[in-house]
Amino acid sequence: MPIAFPFRFFTLLCLSLAFNAHAQDIRVGVYENKPKIFTDAQGSPSGIFIDILKAIGDKEGWQLRYVNCEWDECLKKIEAGDIDLMPDVAHSDEREITLDFHATPALYSWSQIYRNKDVAISSILDLKDRRVAMLSGGIQEDAFLKLLDGYNIKARLITTKSMEEAFRLTQSGGADAVISGHHYGDFHKLDYQLIETPIIFQPSRLFYVAAQGRNAELLNTIDKHLRAWVNTPDSPYFRILKRWGGFEPTTIFPPLFWKALIMLSALILLSILGLAFLRKQVKLKTLQLSATNNQLQATLNAIPDLLFEIGLDGVYHSYYSANNDPHDTHAPRFAGNNIHDILPPEAAKTVMNAAEEAHRLGYARGEYENSLADGKHWFEFGVSPKPVASGEIPRLLVLSRDITVRKKMEDSLLKFSLAVEQSPNSIIISDLEGNIEYVNATFSKVSGYTLNEVIGKNPRMLQSGKTPAEIYTDMWLHLARGDAWRGSLINRSKAGAEYVESTLISPIRQADGKITHYLAIHENITEKKQAEERIDRLAHFDQLTGLPNRILLNDRFQFCLGRAQRNNEELTVIFLDLDHFKNINDTLGHSIGDQLLVEVAKRLKVALREEDTLSRQGGDEFILILPNTGADGAAQVATKLIETVSQTCHAAGHELNVTPSIGIALYPHDGEDLETLSKNADSAMYRVKQNGRNDYCFFTPEMQAHAARTLQLSSALRHALARNELQLHYQPQISLKDGSITGAEALLRWIHPQLGTISPAEFIPIAESSGQIIPIGEWVIRTATRQLKSWLDSGFPAMVMAVNLSAAQFRQPSLPELVTSILAEADLPHKYFELELTEAVAMNDPQAAIAVMDKLFERGIRMSIDDFGTGYSSLSYLKRFNVYKLKIDQSFVSNITDDPEDKAIVTAIINMASSLGMLTIAEGVETAGQLEFLRAQQCDEVQGYYFSKPLPAAQFEAFAKGHLKI
Repeated sequence: MPIAFPFRFFTLLCLSLAFNAHAQDIRVGVYENKPKIFTDAQGSPSGIFIDILKAIGDKEGWQLRYVNCEWDECLKKIEAGDIDLMPDVAHSDEREITLDFHATPALYSWSQIYRNKDVAISSILDLKDRRVAMLSGGIQEDAFLKLLDGYNIKARLITTKSMEEAFRLTQSGGADAVISGHHYGDFHKLDYQLIETPIIFQPSRLFYVAAQGRNAELLNTIDKHLRAWVNTPDSPYFRILKRWGGFEPTTIFPPLFWKALIMLSALILLSILGLAFLRKQVKLKTLQLSATNNQLQATLNAIPDLLFEIGLDGVYHSYYSANNDPHDTHAPRFAGNNIHDILPPEAAKTVMNAAEEAHRLGYARGEYENSLADGKHWFEFGVSPKPVASGEIPRLLVLSRDITVRKKMEDSLLKFSLAVEQSPNSIIISDLEGNIEYVNATFSKVSGYTLNEVIGKNPRMLQSGKTPAEIYTDMWLHLARGDAWRGSLINRSKAGAEYVESTLISPIRQADGKITHYLAIHENITEKKQAEERIDRLAHFDQLTGLPNRILLNDRFQFCLGRAQRNNEELTVIFLDLDHFKNINDTLGHSIGDQLLVEVAKRLKVALREEDTLSRQGGDEFILILPNTGADGAAQVATKLIETVSQTCHAAGHELNVTPSIGIALYPHDGEDLETLSKNADSAMYRVKQNGRNDYCFFTPEMQAHAARTLQLSSALRHALARNELQLHYQPQISLKDGSITGAEALLRWIHPQLGTISPAEFIPIAESSGQIIPIGEWVIRTATRQLKSWLDSGFPAMVMAVNLSAAQFRQPSLPELVTSILAEADLPHKYFELELTEAVAMNDPQAAIAVMDKLFERGIRMSIDDFGTGYSSLSYLKRFNVYKLKIDQSFVSNITDDPEDKAIVTAIINMASSLGMLTIAEGVETAGQLEFLRAQQCDEVQGYYFSKPLPAAQFEAFAKGHLKI
């Protein structure tokens, strides 16, 4: 009957056997699972399974040939027939599909869980969400998963190629626990500082296996010997188990033997009673002595050092080393020899001096050097007197430890410490949260903070506020990925001085790859940066005014030109020259002239945008580059520059008045490179000089005429309101349901007494760019609401007055309050008034538009989106706009009878508006075909020349009174 015995083992070994006709050559797979199967220090196969197989092989005359392989590899080899036999395989139904087993188990085992010493696992419930390592291909996986399912627990399995890898992973914290056969686990748990848990499962029977259908005779022979041996207590099987740490089985005696033993005991009972007490005492003392001896031996075995006993004369009396001490090469010569014959003179002297001191004082210690076969070694030692009987010669115990590795490490650490402390760069070591743990002397010198002042603080205390935030973001992105980061930081010292540092921050990793700290190395490059800035200023800036010189001007022009080409934008180059500047130099001196140039440069910079470039070319000549600026913008800038420069300037007690002459050239009309544009702007400037100075001129007559026209209209528009030159015309809006007039759109018109009727397309952009649209827009709202109120009071049916809003009006914070007050003045209910906002304006800043619309909606003021379909609306924003109507742009309406795409667009807008609960109105309706299509698509309202052009108030009244339903 098989008997299970507890053992303490580790790593497995695969053996394979092969047969031939006479001497059976058996290939045995060997892997690491000590103590059951492994490769010993001499490279030879060893372990329980190897010894059992050798014992059988000796009896059968087998030639055993061993093949080293990992567990998974051994399984593949046995199934492929590359090896004949594989030891230490647990039986399972799945494995019977491909493998053959003998009948009598070679060993019994069970699976047990061992935990990392820092992880608390005391029951199966503690495995929830834990990382559990196990051998890949082992049979424990299914059993373990079923065990977890029974408790409704999930754990994360990590498979490894070997048990050694699984145990190392658990020791390092890569796994919380490991599943192992108890032989391997109990044998290796101390080596890996793991702790066994009470979680035990899956009792297993362990066998030798062969590929299915092969080597059946080999397995039968093994089974024959095992079956005989497991029933014989003194068999090779039990002797092998005992040698590897097991127990021999208890002999099973027949019942007659026990009866005879009882009778014999009765006969001798009286004879032993007298000796019972004495034997008990002897046994007790023997056990105590044995326990003491075992404890002493265990203590000696646990000491990793060299222990020897010497006399005051230096003679060795005994020597002990549980491990491979470097001195072991001399061990045969120790006993009876003198320490002066074993150690170098200086080392022997050091030890004997310590021995004499210990003899006097009770203890002494020291260090010595000794040259051994592999080089110089350092040892530290302690000496204590050994207790001796009175009159005996004194002896001393010396405990010596090899500290060579520690010495070398201390030397390395000392060198590293000195290198870090004396580094010309600032060095900071911080934890993963950025809290400082160390800084060197250079850091304190540069920052002004001592080590004690910064320990536990975050390096952000050094921030000056001038390092862009995106640099810190980029830095932490690199560090979060475990990458090093390099860049420049602008920091501030304790005294408040700013300095620039070139910084390298690297993660510090442990041997297992885990990041524990950050190392920052800072190089103070303030002076280098200042020098570079001085060189750059000398190379690229005018020394008098600090403005860009021709080199930097050309660089910036190329940048602006590239943007203009990519975005199809205009670009303006201005050439500015001071009038009669030579007279100031000639009469007042160049010093006064220089002061004037500096002042003019300051005024010009203030008058320009941040993206504009102002450059001094020498003397009193300046060149300006204005990106994304056309003729109108250039004319406005030129006017502003003339006004700015012409103001009186004070220099050294003198009042100076100068005027500029300005020439303007436009890209791409007047040139496509800086040289051509600046030359043409210079030519235009000379025309100004010829025509009387203190003015601006475009290079081309057409641009000049346009600029003159724009300036004329801008000037005239300033007086248009006061002179009653502005009028409102009204275009009716018609319902497609019943043909009634539902509203009117108020449209602005300007009739100048000399210039005649001026198109809104021409004067409204001028009003917007000059800021005059604000008072004009307020006048339009006020006039339109009063007119509607008058019509309603005179008996007109209810209708809505629609007024267009400009972008400038819409951006006014007070718009909701202004509209509300105007409606209150006119006593017009809010439901009869509507503001139209173009789609492009609404989508320019959707969040701001939503906020304004919400405020207007709260006051009951209706809003609609004008020119819908031309402004690239986002549907996610459109559904958030508080609008009740979409106006379909006339560009889509004009071709809906012929163009399939326009038909599809208009249909989609109407359907979308309907689904969002909005009305639709189509503008620009001019034909019956357009009207019928819109009616068929269920558009709500229309307006256009098919019904009426925009009309003055009196004509609108007549149209409304005579209007017939359609």
